[in-house]
Formats: sequence, structure tokens, C-alpha cells
Amino acid sequence: MTVSVIVPVRDGERYLAAALQSLLDQERPPDELIVADDGSTDASAAIAAEHGARVLRLPASGPAAARNAGVQAASGELIGFLDADDLARPQRLTLQVDALADLAFDAVIGHVQNFLTPERAAALHGRVAFAREPLPGWHVGALLMRREAFTPFDEAMNGGETVEWLSRLEPSRVRVLDEIVLLRRVHGDNTTLQDTSWQASYLEVARRAIARNRETPA
Repeated sequence: MTVSVIVPVRDGERYLAAALQSLLDQERPPDELIVADDGSTDASAAIAAEHGARVLRLPASGPAAARNAGVQAASGELIGFLDADDLARPQRLTLQVDALADLAFDAVIGHVQNFLTPERAAALHGRVAFAREPLPGWHVGALLMRREAFTPFDEAMNGGETVEWLSRLEPSRVRVLDEIVLLRRVHGDNTTLQDTSWQASYLEVARRAIARNRETPA
């Protein structure tokens, strides 16, 4: 099965090279690496090209639109994502491709380990709280799925769009691995730490999930 991984980025030159290298260094590298450049004004596009990624230059429309454009351009049978400031563990794609050999599942997730980025550790120590123990990866960057199971991210949502998207997955069709597949970088500029507007979007996610449950026959 062929794998396409999409990395959305906007002005992410600080950590993008490391994110892309973590994909290139996979035990089973992706067949296609796409960077969806969401209107960057820094060197993100150049860094992506240097790492051999296919670069989609897009108007600044947000990460949901960037991910959707990446999927539309992708050719892989399996679709994965990675945020431009995170790292994929070397065994991620090997484990996930093997898991999806079982046709009972449309998607597979692993565990996520948060880490405090070394160059910001002193400045952030004691100021940023985050889970240090690995957690089941209900995070878009910890998932690999069949292309035919993909539904578009809601581009109208201002934050929380990945949580809303994940909430649409059928739990019985998602396999959860015990292994850590994603290292989530905590650097102090993460959207959920800096922008409180996402909280209203999460309430909208909950409202939609409740509405879907009411519409589902018992």
C-alpha cells in the first residue's frame, strides 16, 4: 500500500526541517511527502523543497484548508499527517501500514508523547503545563487512514477542526496501537497554549457530536 503524508505549514521554518527529516528517516518512508504551504512568508517552502517534498503553495486559508488541499493532491492509498513542529517516531509508518493490512480497520492511531523543546526549556519551565506520560493518540499527527475513508476538514472552523474531524471517525473502525508514534513538541507558541479562541470551537465540536449521536438509530 502506498503512503502519502501531508505536512501543513505557515511560517514554520524553525522546526519544519526536523519534522520532515523525521519522516524521511522512517523505517518505512512515505511514498509521497507533501508540504501544504499555507501562505508562508518565511523560508518554509524552500526548506520543504530542499527535503524533496512536493510543495503546494496556497493562499493563507488556515490548516484545515491546507490539509484538504494536500489530500486532494495526494496519490497514496493511505493518508497521514504531521504538524510542522512535531516529530514522527521512526517506526510510525511501519507499525501503521502493517496494522492496516487488516481490512476491519479504516484508520490506525498510536500513542503521543509530549516533549518540551530543548532550546525553550529554561524559559518555559514551570510556566507551561502539559502531560508528560504517553497518551492514546487522538491527534491528527498520530493517525494513518485509508484514502477512501477520508472526509474533508471543516474549513469554516477557527480552531478545533482536527478534534471535530477525529470525532467523525467510527471508533470500531479505528485500531489503537500501544506504541508511541508521535512526539508532540511543546514550545510555548502552540496554538492551544496561546489562543483561547479554540475553546469556543471545542464547544461547537461537542455540540456536533451530540447532534450526530441523536441522529444515529439505536
